[in-house]
Amino acid sequence: MLQQQNPYLLLKSLYPNMHRVEKKIADFILSNKNDVISMTIAQIAKQCDIAESSIVRFSKTLGYSGFSEFKLNLASHSSHWDTKIFENINPDDSTTSIINKVFTVNIATLQNTLNMLNAKLVDQAIEAIDRSNKIIFFGIGSSAPIANDFYYRFMRIGLPAHVATDPHIGILSSSLLDENSVAIAISHKGRSVETVETLRIAKEKKATTICITSFLNSPMTEYADIVLCASSTETEILNEAISSRIAHITILDCIYSGIALKRKDTTLPHIKNMHKLLDQHRIK
Repeated sequence: MLQQQNPYLLLKSLYPNMHRVEKKIADFILSNKNDVISMTIAQIAKQCDIAESSIVRFSKTLGYSGFSEFKLNLASHSSHWDTKIFENINPDDSTTSIINKVFTVNIATLQNTLNMLNAKLVDQAIEAIDRSNKIIFFGIGSSAPIANDFYYRFMRIGLPAHVATDPHIGILSSSLLDENSVAIAISHKGRSVETVETLRIAKEKKATTICITSFLNSPMTEYADIVLCASSTETEILNEAISSRIAHITILDCIYSGIALKRKDTTLPHIKNMHKLLDQHRIK
């Protein structure tokens, strides 16, 4: 069973799309994690120079019944949140230090994504794909290789998979979808104009829309029936958030594995046949 949602990870994921007052509250909580759990709502409001009602609304926006429940969750997760784990790579770091930092960030991102991931949503994605007549992956830029990889993997087990990593082809392809189709869009920040547009058109065509992203409430999520969110870890040098890409791949791996098991009677023969065909092109 997945752990309860970590409120600190939730704050990080929602932060880019918060308005000014919400960011002020989030900044205070993230900067004073050891103190905030013992503070009253009045004390926090005074420190942030905002109304107490803003903190109540903020708590409810995050999905809590109120500030008391939010604070209880902060307290229960405070010992598991350490911002020092996400150290930046420095120009004078040794190779050993770089290796340790990169592996630490990647492992932490996967663990945090595991803690965030909603198994019911993954199951909904598996069910939608299983009953679809067409599956298409959308992704541009650094998300394109992920889209291509999973198109290839889904196709190998006999699924009607397609991929569009060119923006124009993506828009045209999404316009040809229908209620029996599934559109899977991949975008780290969920703000790529072309990817958002392909998902909007897919939803307009009544396809089931799924997005893989690192930020909740990003523009792309507005058009997604199923939002699967990875933990986001960005550093000054590794600003492409490679660790988040690894998390995206792992989320899709979960879906792929679920589909493969659900269709095991047809999946295994497909895999054996593919291996046999590909073996002819390998050096003995």
